[in-house]
Amino acid sequence: GTFVAFVSYIRMFFRPIRDLAEKFNLVQNALASAERIFLILEQRPSGELSGEKTSWGKSEQIGDIVFDRVSFAYDREYVLQDLSFRLDRGSRIAFVGPTGSGKTSIVNLLIGFHSCQQGNIFINGREINEVDITWLRSRTALVMQEPYLFSGSIRQLILQGNPHLSDKKILEILQEANCGEILSRMPEGLDTELKASGSLLSQGERQLLSVARAFARDPELLILDEATSSVDSEHETRIQEALSRLMQGRSTITIAHRLVTSLQVDRIFVLYKGRIIESGNHNELLTNSGFYSKLVQLHNQSME
Repeated sequence: GTFVAFVSYIRMFFRPIRDLAEKFNLVQNALASAERIFLILEQRPSGELSGEKTSWGKSEQIGDIVFDRVSFAYDREYVLQDLSFRLDRGSRIAFVGPTGSGKTSIVNLLIGFHSCQQGNIFINGREINEVDITWLRSRTALVMQEPYLFSGSIRQLILQGNPHLSDKKILEILQEANCGEILSRMPEGLDTELKASGSLLSQGERQLLSVARAFARDPELLILDEATSSVDSEHETRIQEALSRLMQGRSTITIAHRLVTSLQVDRIFVLYKGRIIESGNHNELLTNSGFYSKLVQLHNQSME
């Protein structure tokens, strides 16, 4: 009995100590998260970084975009090195390359999520740190690989892109984005409530709705981070059709994981270890029998 009591007392003694250690870990995690939150809250708009006020016109449209010898690193490890390319207004370009070659980092630099360490980015002939980042993002639409749909009705989802749309225009946008079938199955139509992240929808249906949200923004710059890489073949065809309509007349940057996407663009840039090693259209790159040609051959073999 004495031994059992001793073991019980030891357990009772260490339980609050163990709980206290767990609480200390929670506090440390919370402090680290709070530090990141305050860094974001204290960050000044991009146009204020140089201390100069700009006369950026709110009605000005996104024109030419130029990356001039841009280098970018995460914690001293460079993922982009001496990168230069040009996107003319209304043209379509794609970036292809193996995982980790820096494709998504290009997008992060362009929309102001990060700043480059070397070189510069020009929009309409002005350095990006002189650009009103709110203006830039308001005229840009992103269709990401993993779309996130906030909870709310389908109407509210589309109005996130443009709060001034009428129900008639919303229905037209849903049809343009090949979402008519999805809407017809919804019991309450536009008022159907979507759970957080669209959990009641398939991956392909969520992607189609994200394309519709991009349609609503009527963007001047469209960024596609391979919107069809994780859907079935049926939805892939419908998404490609919707994206083809969305890309008409708009400057487009595509991050291509599936090489079939690169067939729809004017120029392809092949990235390897943060550098552009080839550029040209699909046929030109195949003729060169370089890195891109090898990627196409590997892709065709995997499809057999």
